[in-house]
Amino acid sequence: EQASIHPLLSSTGEILNFVSLQEDITERKEAEEKLKYLACHDILTGLPTRNLCMDRLESAMAIARRNQSKLAVLFVDLDGFKIINDTFGHDMGDQILKAVGERLSLCIRETDTVARFGGDEFIMILNDLLTQENASTVAEKVIGAVSKPYYQENVVITLGASIGIALYPDHSENTEELIQKADQAMYRIKSKGKNNYAFIHS
Repeated sequence: EQASIHPLLSSTGEILNFVSLQEDITERKEAEEKLKYLACHDILTGLPTRNLCMDRLESAMAIARRNQSKLAVLFVDLDGFKIINDTFGHDMGDQILKAVGERLSLCIRETDTVARFGGDEFIMILNDLLTQENASTVAEKVIGAVSKPYYQENVVITLGASIGIALYPDHSENTEELIQKADQAMYRIKSKGKNNYAFIHS
């Protein structure tokens, strides 16, 4: 059934209901855009979610394949985060996660990606790398950024970051496997004393 539109005129002869219809369409579009955004961005940090991260990694690998360039996946896990939640509560933990997300975003270029992978785990995708050392430089920058004190509600909190790194195409040409290898490298660092980074060995 098709709706018919009859112009509603004001006392001066202006059309009123076309204006309100336009506003309705604009509001609906804005609502749809917001839903799309929320579907692929973490509500707390505003960072891409796991699904969007995997999509971006897929695209980044296709570009790297075409350009015959390298990319790196950094798997970042926060050291000491559980203690913050247990001691100060989840609200404080959420504030820290937001702050960490902001700091991680400042460590990368606009062409790179940082995503919240779940809990206190983050993934960073570094595109178009010339050498392995480029990834090392970013990892060191991340450790320095995350390790700076957080001042929340008259409390000073310190954290560390354990980072595992896997490179495309050196360590894998598969998205899932690349992330798994970065994850494995991160756990190796966790077991060796934390707050450091390591590359997975192919």
